[in-house]
Amino acid sequence: MDGPETVPPPAWSFGGTQEQAGELAALVLDGRKTATASALWDYEAEGEPLPIAGGLSIILDGRGEPRAVIRTTDVHVAPFCEVGAGHARAEGEGDRSLAHW
Repeated sequence: MDGPETVPPPAWSFGGTQEQAGELAALVLDGRKTATASALWDYEAEGEPLPIAGGLSIILDGRGEPRAVIRTTDVHVAPFCEVGAGHARAEGEGDRSLAHW
């Protein structure tokens, strides 16, 4: 007896290059990167829905290999000028400061 079909979560990488994808996937695996941000207009231009809380994603490294499964816990839309230091720290990059972000 076959069970219900399952659909795997979407697979994607952070960053715009293979090098960034590898570095950012490593930050996820290290537990340093627990947040990310995207431009709202990117979603609108592509006709893509915003992520939803509870959604799963497969994170790929710079070679396109799956490295982690993450769950979105919160989605917040805000102007760039309202992004705070806590979010910058959760992004996990550089010195984790808002100035670096």
